[in-house]
Amino acid sequence: MLVPLGFSSAAIVIAPAEDQLIEGTETVTLSLSANAAYTLGSSVQATIGILDNDGGQGSVSGTAFLDDNANGLQDAGDTIFAGLLVQLFSSTGVLVATAITNASGNYVFNNVGQGSFYLKFEKPAGYQATLQDEGSNDAIDSDINADAITALFTMLDGQNMDFDAGFRLLPGSGEE
Repeated sequence: MLVPLGFSSAAIVIAPAEDQLIEGTETVTLSLSANAAYTLGSSVQATIGILDNDGGQGSVSGTAFLDDNANGLQDAGDTIFAGLLVQLFSSTGVLVATAITNASGNYVFNNVGQGSFYLKFEKPAGYQATLQDEGSNDAIDSDINADAITALFTMLDGQNMDFDAGFRLLPGSGEE
C-alpha cells in the first residue's frame, strides 16, 4: 500500500474471506517497514483477532416451573411460572441478553453464538430453587443451583440447549 504524497496516514481494510469452514478465532498481524523515503511513528505493528462466524447460531431455551412436590423434577401437573426474568451471561459475567418466560413458562434465546455462558433466573418472592439435577432425565430436572444460576455451559455452532428452572415454596410460607 502506498500513502499518498502529503498524507501522514492511510487506512488499511482487512476483510476476512467468507467461507463455510469453521476455523475459530484467527489472528492477523500487520507490520510496517521503514523506508528511506519516509519515517514511521511509534506504532509500527498492529494485531487484530477475527472471530469466525461461519458456523450456525444456536439457541438456549427451557421452562420455569413450580415443583409442587419438591422432588427436583417437572412432573405432570406442576405449575409453571410466567413473567419470570431470565438473563444470559457470558462466562466473564457480561449480560448478553434477557428474556421473560411466556404464559407456558417457556423462554428462548435465539441466535446464540459460540462461547461459554450461564443463565440466571429471577427468584419469585416466597420461593427458593428446588433440588438441582435430580434423576436421570435431564429433560425434566431443574438445572439451577440455590442461587437460581445454571452451571457454565459451552455453546457450539448450531447447538440448541435446554435449561429448566424449578422453584418450591420457602419453608414456613404457610402454603406448603
